[in-house]
Amino acid sequence: MATSAEHLSALPEVTIRPMSEADVAAVVAIELASYRFPWSATPAHAPSLAASTGAGGTAVLYASWNGATGVAGWRVLAGSSPQTLASVGQFPRGGFETKMVVRTTQRYVAVQALGPEGQLLGSSGAVKL
Repeated sequence: MATSAEHLSALPEVTIRPMSEADVAAVVAIELASYRFPWSATPAHAPSLAASTGAGGTAVLYASWNGATGVAGWRVLAGSSPQTLASVGQFPRGGFETKMVVRTTQRYVAVQALGPEGQLLGSSGAVKL
């Protein structure tokens, strides 16, 4: 029968060392991936808007709000100045960046991010077409 010392000598040699920063980062990443839960975020910055004139009296707009989780749709505003904007259309969110085409001859446009119940979440600045 083998003794305890003989059993121990059959085990592989193990080296114990302090964890490096890379080791810690890997463990944290695994832990975070293991504990997923619902969360929401509303960025401190305003939604982004890019716009240009389109064909036949239209404007083409691209809206996004990086980091915002509650955006369900966009309201497009247009006016002769940034102070005279009025609603000209509403669109469902279309992924990270939503493309919208509205019929308008106004010089300025902006967008409002809307929540699932139509509540206002944030507004872009006005963009001159």
